[in-house]
Amino acid sequence: MVERFIRSMKTECTRQIRVPLDLRSTRDEIGAYAQWHDDHRPHQALHGLARAEMHPDAVPRDRTAGFEPRPRWPAPARGDITRVRSLRLTVKHFDGRAHLPVVELAHAA
Repeated sequence: MVERFIRSMKTECTRQIRVPLDLRSTRDEIGAYAQWHDDHRPHQALHGLARAEMHPDAVPRDRTAGFEPRPRWPAPARGDITRVRSLRLTVKHFDGRAHLPVVELAHAA
């Protein structure tokens, strides 16, 4: 698990930025990545959840409901899918760092 985290950190963090030369800035950068990794990054092994969402005290996302903008998909329609005409994609950046996206998808009213 640690080796996988280090590989992800190399790919998603240190190869995407200019790594600071002073120790304090390097620690700040790696700390920001670790926080983003736990709080916002979806993990395949966790079925798209962030690690923080797996904590016993976390408020879980509704894993059953979904948005479907395509009029004829899936067929037949499932009861846990909400048909919508449009979706709103919001991309923010964790702590102002462009290489750490926080992505939100919501129904556009």
